[in-house]
Amino acid sequence: MVSRTTALAEELALARPSPADLEELCGQMLSMVVIRNVLRIIDAVAFYLVGAFLIWRSDKKQRFGDSVAKTIVVKA
Repeated sequence: MVSRTTALAEELALARPSPADLEELCGQMLSMVVIRNVLRIIDAVAFYLVGAFLIWRSDKKQRFGDSVAKTIVVKA
């Protein structure tokens, strides 16, 4: 199932989006960033050992904040 954020991002790549779509996408991205970074506190427990363990156990190599916010880190 494709999320609304993914659908909007694909629309940005293919066509000129409406201002309302841009506003919605920016709002969703901002909430993802906030969730991801607030939950960094959990990852930092015991000198980031909790975060390292969660990354090791995750199929997508995600921290706790990444999995909750439904984000991934892409290598450049």
